[in-house]
Amino acid sequence: MRRTMLLAFALVVACARPALDHMSAAQAGGRPSQSQPSSRGILSPFATIQVDRNPFALADDERRGHVFVVSSSRRNRGGQLVGSGHITMLDAPTGHLLRTVTEPLISYYGSAGDYTSFMSPPNLEETAVDAHTGRLFVILSVGTRVDKTTAHVAGPGIVGVFDTQSGAPVSTVTLGKTPRSVMVDERRGHVFVTDSAGGAVYMLDATTGALLHTTHVGYFFPVTLALDRRRGRVFVSGQRGLIMLDATTGALLRRLPLGTRDVCGKYGCNRGNCVQPFCSLAVDESAGRLIVDSALDSVTTLVTLRDSNTGAILRSSVVQATPYGAVADATARRFFLFHNPPYDNSNDMHAMVSILDSHNGRVVRTVQVGLVGGAAAATMAVDERAGRLFVAVTPTSQPGSASLVAVDVQSGRVLRTVPIGVNLLGSAIAFDQAAQRIFVPDNVAGTVRAFDTSH
Repeated sequence: MRRTMLLAFALVVACARPALDHMSAAQAGGRPSQSQPSSRGILSPFATIQVDRNPFALADDERRGHVFVVSSSRRNRGGQLVGSGHITMLDAPTGHLLRTVTEPLISYYGSAGDYTSFMSPPNLEETAVDAHTGRLFVILSVGTRVDKTTAHVAGPGIVGVFDTQSGAPVSTVTLGKTPRSVMVDERRGHVFVTDSAGGAVYMLDATTGALLHTTHVGYFFPVTLALDRRRGRVFVSGQRGLIMLDATTGALLRRLPLGTRDVCGKYGCNRGNCVQPFCSLAVDESAGRLIVDSALDSVTTLVTLRDSNTGAILRSSVVQATPYGAVADATARRFFLFHNPPYDNSNDMHAMVSILDSHNGRVVRTVQVGLVGGAAAATMAVDERAGRLFVAVTPTSQPGSASLVAVDVQSGRVLRTVPIGVNLLGSAIAFDQAAQRIFVPDNVAGTVRAFDTSH
C-alpha cells in the first residue's frame, strides 16, 4: 500500500511540474525559447531571449548568476531624435528574463543634427560589474549635445549604477562630457571611467558611485582602460599615447611612450600615436605584464610588452595588421590579440588571433578564426578553468554573418566554429564561467543568444 501511494504521489508531482515551471517563468518575466541540438558539444545553442532593439553591451555577475544586457531604441519624431534604452537582467544558468529597467540612454538636446551617438566602438568596456559590492556600472550617455560654434561635444556624460541582485537602479553620476570606458578595481572598491572629450579619468566609489577623484590629463583623449589590481596600477590609452595612474589615489604616475621612435622610420609611419580612437590593452596580473596593441597606421601595428608595475617596455614587435582587441589568460600565461590583415580587396582574407607568451611577449602561434573577405569586428572572452578562448567575429562587409569560435588556449587548435548569423556591436559577449554559458546579442533582431560551453 505504501509503495502504491508513493508511486501515485510521484505521478502527481511529475504532472504538476510543467505547470509549476510555467508559473516560475511567468514570475521571472518570461521563459526563453530553448534550443535542443541534435548532437551536443561545445557551443551548443541553449536559448534565445527577446530583449529590446539594438542590444550592444553585456556584463556578468558570476557570483549572483545574473547577466545584464544594455540596449538602445532611437527614433525620429517630428524631425527630432528621441530615444530610450533598457537594462535587462537575465538568469545565467537558465536564460530566463528576470527584470527590465527603462533608462534614458540617449540625452536629447534639440534637432536631430545636434547629437552624437553614445554607442562606442568595439573593444571598449561600456559596462562593469563589482561582484563584491553587487553593483553594475553602465555608461548611459557620452554627451549627446554638440556646441554649434565649436563643434565640440558639450556633455553631459552620465554613468548609471544598478544593484546586481535585484537589477534596481541605485544612482546616476554626471561625469564630464564623453565617458567612454569603465572598469572596476574590486580590491580597492574603486571604479575608473575615461572621459575622452573632457580629457579626464574619474575614480568613483564602487558602492555608491560617488566621485572620489578626477585626474585631468589634458589634450590626451583617454579612451580604453586596463588594470593591474595586484600592483595597484591603472593604464589608460588615448590618441596621445599611454598613461599610468595609481589605483588607490587616482593620481597620475607616468606618461608612457608608445615606443614608436625606433620603428616609425623603418615602416614609413609618421604618427607615433594611436591613430584609431583606442589602443588594445590587456594585463596578466600573475605575470606582472601589460600588452599594448597600437596602430601605427592603417596596416601596421606595434605590439609592446611592458612591466605592469613600472610601465617599462620589455619587448616590441611590429605586425602587418590592424588591432581590434586584446584579452589575457592569467592561468595559461597567455595574451590573445585579435588582428585584421591588411586590406587587399581579396575574398580570402582571414581574421587572426595571435597567442603570445605573457612572460616574454613571444608569439606562440597564430590562429585563423574566420574567412572575412575584408575587415572584421570581434570580441573575446576566456574560460581560464577549461583553457578555452571564445571569439565572436563579424565581417564588416557581411552584416548578419557572425561566427562564434572556440579555441584551445594551449595548442591554438580551433575546437569549433558556429555560424550564429547575428549582428554584433559594442562590447558584445558575456561569459559566465560558473554557469558555463556564453551570451551573444543580435543588434538587429533584438535578441540575446545563449550557448553551452561545458562540453
